[in-house]
Amino acid sequence: MGPGLPARPRRGPRQRRRHARLLWGTDCFAWSRSALRQLGARPGAEPLEDPHAALARPMLDRYGFALDEELIVGQWTVDPMPSRLRQPLDVRFVPVRWATFTGPPQSRGGCWSRPDGHGLSCRQP
Repeated sequence: MGPGLPARPRRGPRQRRRHARLLWGTDCFAWSRSALRQLGARPGAEPLEDPHAALARPMLDRYGFALDEELIVGQWTVDPMPSRLRQPLDVRFVPVRWATFTGPPQSRGGCWSRPDGHGLSCRQP
């Protein structure tokens, strides 16, 4: 599921299933939600329309769910970016640890030897 779509599965709230978002870059969606909340919290500010809620509303109405922050940003976010590039947000991030790859494994010589002809399904006369 993409980071811009509602993270909760259809049966999640009723069965208490856990859910997360998987990012492929910086978390622009959670950042935009945070910026939208800050703009709406200014003194004398007019209420702002929430584009994420507008995107999720048809699905929520169809299945009878209520909109909450957890639905939009998930219970946690799997983030492949280095922590230095992460924006300071009030979202629970789970980092990805990269595993080193040193090339294909070395195989033993017996795996590459030519068969001696016994047990082959196509034999020459």
